[in-house]
Amino acid sequence: MSKVTHLGRFLRSLRIERGYTNVTQYLRKYKLPISDVYYRDLEAGRKMVGLENAGALCSALQADLQTYYFYLLKDLLPEPVIQLLVRPVVDDTFENIDEKLAEQNRTHEVYRTVLMQHYSRQVLSLSDEAVAFFKQNFELVPILYFVYSLNSTNEYEIAEVAKRNSVSISAPQIISHFERLGLVAVGSGENGSGPRKVRRLKPAITFSDDELLNKCILWETQKSLSQPRNKVTFEGEGAFVYQGLSMIAKESHKHISRRIMDLITEIRAADIDLLSTEAEPFHYSIIVSTRPEYGLPSKETISESN
Repeated sequence: MSKVTHLGRFLRSLRIERGYTNVTQYLRKYKLPISDVYYRDLEAGRKMVGLENAGALCSALQADLQTYYFYLLKDLLPEPVIQLLVRPVVDDTFENIDEKLAEQNRTHEVYRTVLMQHYSRQVLSLSDEAVAFFKQNFELVPILYFVYSLNSTNEYEIAEVAKRNSVSISAPQIISHFERLGLVAVGSGENGSGPRKVRRLKPAITFSDDELLNKCILWETQKSLSQPRNKVTFEGEGAFVYQGLSMIAKESHKHISRRIMDLITEIRAADIDLLSTEAEPFHYSIIVSTRPEYGLPSKETISESN
């Protein structure tokens, strides 16, 4: 059995990345001046492309010139010579689709972990005093959301948002409370006059107290359920709502969890300042929880009932 060449591995990786599992269709698409059999032999390492034909193959494949010749020369020259004469490229070739998917999963896991660590450093967690305050003054949660959707705002804007959310506490009082609780930094207006500036302390905020968090989720969910339903998108007015009950095999738990974390990561990566062009505030929550009481009763339970 022939050993796969560096160029053969590169050619196979390139074809699969482009979405072609059928070699004949691939050759037809790129109009390669060689037969199916000869190309299969190149990928499998049974044959080597001659230097006189290498340029034509690279051009027909529309491959990256440096990467293509790097792998070609790795098959022709000793490794010490390659290190001396050729600038290396990142080896992202693969043997088959399973290997490529496994590598992508490892990469995604790294990205996911790094982003979560970055996010945790960029989030302000409410102090015990702040948690107690918002439990007593829950109507101010929308104002906190607003303040943390911007790098900075001012007293007039806070007053307008408070009015829109039917908050009875005045803007100066709200700012005073938020400053006292260590949630914002407050500065004077332009030239010492005008509305005071209010700046968030970190890019995001989180509720670490389960009771307050549950209250926020229930409140936001109730608001969402009272809106018109959108069946396939969350764009425009209304809410995208979906719920269901599924019997999920244990081997699928980890995969589904990763997909959910990828979605959360994408949402966080898309988060922008409210002042940015076409930015709109959205609420989202994702809940997946076990329901053992809906499952089959255990044998012990059945025997006891009999």
